[in-house]
Amino acid sequence: MDVAARVSHPNLLRFLGARLEGGMAILTEFMPTSLRALVNRRPRQRLPLEHVLSIAIDVTHALNYLHNMSPDPIIHRDLSSANVLLQPSPDGGWLAKVSDYGTTNFQSQLQTVNPGIPVYTAPESHDPALQTPKMDIYSFGVLLVEMYTCDFPAPERLAELTESIDHPRLLNLIRQCLNVDRDRRPTAAQLVDLLHSMQ
Repeated sequence: MDVAARVSHPNLLRFLGARLEGGMAILTEFMPTSLRALVNRRPRQRLPLEHVLSIAIDVTHALNYLHNMSPDPIIHRDLSSANVLLQPSPDGGWLAKVSDYGTTNFQSQLQTVNPGIPVYTAPESHDPALQTPKMDIYSFGVLLVEMYTCDFPAPERLAELTESIDHPRLLNLIRQCLNVDRDRRPTAAQLVDLLHSMQ
């Protein structure tokens, strides 16, 4: 709640308030569906490329905002298709907002080992001292594979699904995001530019 109350961006789910007495309840803006639900409705089919790119750009705008918070970057640490919420847009596409701040924290305050859902988790997540915004970039790479293939990227299938992507520029970008060496992954700002150039 502390993080959710401090952040404000068009691609982050808006926190409206909370009740702490009589059991905690959190009030947020309403979003009708999630990326996970959208993908599950289209098993092994393709989303239109323009929808994939539009959703991806919205997510990277949210990450760029969080990662550039001053004086301390905020790392989401649980980016997944269930935590990307969608609202239909007038052009027939989707407006995407990143939600669920349960494992989100300021980089200087990280203490949790292996936060988030394992399938989306970066290799360095086992050590809080190694956790940086580049963890979210790895998760975003997995998310792109899931969006483009409409198939769940289980760890044993991630490489196979990645190599099945037939869009060369998108495949190259995904490979960069999934690099085991976090220093070789792009930043969220770089991803915004790269994705815009594909539209």
